[in-house]
Amino acid sequence: MANVEAQENNVNLVRTSLDLARAGKFELARPFFADDMIVYEAEGLPFGGVHRGWNAYMEVLKKLGQFWSPGRKQHSREFIPYGEDKVILHHTLDAHIAKNGQHVEMPIVVICELRDGKISSIRPFIFDTKKIADLAAM
Repeated sequence: MANVEAQENNVNLVRTSLDLARAGKFELARPFFADDMIVYEAEGLPFGGVHRGWNAYMEVLKKLGQFWSPGRKQHSREFIPYGEDKVILHHTLDAHIAKNGQHVEMPIVVICELRDGKISSIRPFIFDTKKIADLAAM
């Protein structure tokens, strides 16, 4: 059985680090991430692929910032501990594609894995990647 205190610490670490990164406070967020961290984005999306390391994470965040219009929202954010080394983030994305203004609203689940007190991987599961790709192609 997972240690409840460790799970709470994991949730706080993930929430804090992602909030700092989302706010553009990258120098404050950096210590929360493993040097060899990996971000897995769905291959069918313009920002898709496997992104390894802090610099690659910065690049994918830049691509996300260019893809979505300013004002992207995450509604109903829930951070759920899973075991002693994972935190699941569930939220609803509410955003517009920057190049054409198309609206996207759908659920996303993100699995964050931790190792040695740092985020080692981030793996988003977007409800309908085809819809996003189709809307981006309009």
